[in-house]
Amino acid sequence: MFFYSIGGQTNPPNQREYIEVALDSPLLANKKYCVQFYVNLADSSGYATDGMGAYLSVDTVKDYSTDFNLPYIPQIANPDGNILTDHINWVLISGEYIANGGEKFITIGNFKDDAHSQTQHVGPSGPWLQWCYYYIEDVYVGVCDTVTPISESSINIPNIFTPNNDGINDDFKITTKKITAINCKIYDRWGILVGELKRINDKWDGHTTSGQEVSNGVYFYILSATGEDSKVYDKKGYIELVR
Repeated sequence: MFFYSIGGQTNPPNQREYIEVALDSPLLANKKYCVQFYVNLADSSGYATDGMGAYLSVDTVKDYSTDFNLPYIPQIANPDGNILTDHINWVLISGEYIANGGEKFITIGNFKDDAHSQTQHVGPSGPWLQWCYYYIEDVYVGVCDTVTPISESSINIPNIFTPNNDGINDDFKITTKKITAINCKIYDRWGILVGELKRINDKWDGHTTSGQEVSNGVYFYILSATGEDSKVYDKKGYIELVR
């Protein structure tokens, strides 16, 4: 999702995208609800921001007539100045909300305008790197007094990376949430081991285990991992390397 742009001739100020969904059932008046979701900064982002929040409403707030920030104050918000720069791990945004009653929708995005959004440059400059994108996952709304939010583990494996030293998507990195152990072996087309990720934040830079640069092409991986929720992952697949 698009959360911020530095502006300019091709990027008008205050451009935003939002995600909005209906809740399973309307909220009950005077009940305390726990609200949480996880975010991860996209590798292609040139900027990161602190503008992140969730707005609960009776009616939909989607406005198809504009791409600019919505004029609402989110009940759940990331603290001011807490710029969300993590593009490897999922970061929890959470809070509590006393319902007025009848709220049926949750909308997530950056409700701040550009003047009030604190930002940080995190990538190389370029016309396509003037924006800020985040992934959203595991959105939860539940009564705090009776329900404990359950956070499931997850793994996100990219299918392409470009190790050309331009600072964008240079490494094969696996994004995880609530993972306690991981191992990922990477093989070339002849079945020769060329890389291995043994820890959660490990990454492969497109060199063999002996340090030699591998060629463009498709590589095969075998992954095993375990989550804090005792979920076991056994995955196989392909990744494409393009320099």
